[in-house]
Amino acid sequence: MKTKILILFAIIVVAHCNVSLHAQEPIPDTVWTKTFQNPITINCVKFSPDGQYIFAGTNNVILQIESATGNIFRSLSGHTDQVYTISFSPTGDTILSMGMDRTIRLWNYQNGDPIYSLKYERPDSLNIKLGTEALLAPDGRKIISLTGCNRYNGDKYENIYIFDIETKKLITGIGDFPTAFNIAISPDGRYFAMHVSINNVLLFDLNTYQLIKVLGSHESQVNDIAFSPDGKMVASCGEDWRIYVWDTETRELIHEYGCNTHVKNVVFSNDSKFIIWSDGGDNYTTQVWSIDTKEKVYQYPFSGFADIDISQDNKIITTSSKRVSLLNPKWEITGFQETNEYETIIYPNPTNNSLTVNFNLSFPTQLNFNLYDITGILVSNIKSQFYEPGLINENLILGNLANGVYYLKIESLQCNKTFKININK
Repeated sequence: MKTKILILFAIIVVAHCNVSLHAQEPIPDTVWTKTFQNPITINCVKFSPDGQYIFAGTNNVILQIESATGNIFRSLSGHTDQVYTISFSPTGDTILSMGMDRTIRLWNYQNGDPIYSLKYERPDSLNIKLGTEALLAPDGRKIISLTGCNRYNGDKYENIYIFDIETKKLITGIGDFPTAFNIAISPDGRYFAMHVSINNVLLFDLNTYQLIKVLGSHESQVNDIAFSPDGKMVASCGEDWRIYVWDTETRELIHEYGCNTHVKNVVFSNDSKFIIWSDGGDNYTTQVWSIDTKEKVYQYPFSGFADIDISQDNKIITTSSKRVSLLNPKWEITGFQETNEYETIIYPNPTNNSLTVNFNLSFPTQLNFNLYDITGILVSNIKSQFYEPGLINENLILGNLANGVYYLKIESLQCNKTFKININK
C-alpha cells in the first residue's frame, strides 16, 4: 500500500526571491522534512541555543524555522548573496551571519532586527577583504573571520581577522598560509582551529592568537572541523574518506575512522560520547558512531552534505541544499548524560510543582533548565539565563504537570547534567 503524502505549498516572498516550500508528512527517523524549490539553496543550518528554532542560510536571506513544526517563522533579510555561516553569542541573544557578500551581519534573536553590519578592507594598497566565514567567540566579545585574499603583506599572509564586537575595530590579523578554510572554535573559548590549502589542520590559542600545533594532514581536501562540547576533542573530515579526532590537551591523534566515501560534515553529540557525520556518496547517509568503542550505533538514510547541526536534546538537523530534515535521536532516546563540570543538589524530590537547585558553576555561561518526559520529549523550558561563575541557587516552578517521572536537564554550550524527577501531588 502506497504511503500517502500530503504536500502543502507555501510561497513566501523574501528579499525579492520566491521561496517554495514543500511540507511533507514525517518520514521514518525524522520529526519532519521540508524540500525547497529553485532558486532557493540551503547552505548552512544552526539550532538556536534554546532549541526552539533552526536558522538556515540561503541565497540571500536567513530563514528562521520552528523546530517543532518545520514552519518558517520569519526571514532575516540584508545579505546580497549566499549565506554560508551562522553562529550565536553565548547568551543566545545575538546571531552572526556571513556569506559571499563578504559582510558580517549581527541580528537580534528576539525580534530578528539587524544590529549592524561589518564590511572591512585593509587601509593599504593590498585591499585584503573579508572572506565568507565568521564566528562569534564564546566570550561574546570577539568575531573571528577568514580573510578573502591572501596576498603577501611584508613578511606574512593574513588568513584570520579578529574584531572587537563592540567597537567593530580590527584587533589583529594572523596566519601566513597560502589559503585557509573552515574555522571552528572550542566551546570553552580556549582554542580555534582551521585547515589550510595543503590540507593540514591547525590548532591555535584563542587568547594569544598563537599557533599551538599542526595537528595532522588529510590526503585530500578537508571539508569540516568541529570541537566536542566538552572542549577536549577536535575532529576533521574530508575527501580522503577519513575522520580524524585529536585530543586538544595532548594534541595527539586519538581516533581515526575510515569511511566508504567522502565525508562532508562532522559534529559531536552534546555529551561528547558520539561523533556524527554525513557523507556525500551514492547512499547519502548520516551516521552516528561511539567515540569509546568506535562502533556505528545508528545510520540515517539522509545526508547533511551541505551542513549538519545538533540540538541540546540530540536531535540532528541536516540539509542537502534543497532539503532540510530534523532527525529523531533514536541512537540515544533521551540523550541524558551527566558530566562533572559542577556539583548539583536538587530538592525536594519527589515534589509537587517546585524544585530548589543548588550548584557551583566554574565558568560563565548561558544555562537552560529544561524538563523532559520519559520518552525524551521536551515538556517545558523552565528558565534560561546567563550566569557568572560561583554558587547558584534557583527555585524552579514546574507548573501543572501530571504525576510521573520526568528529567530535569541543565544545559549549556559547554556541558550538561540531567536529574530524574518524580512528580507526586
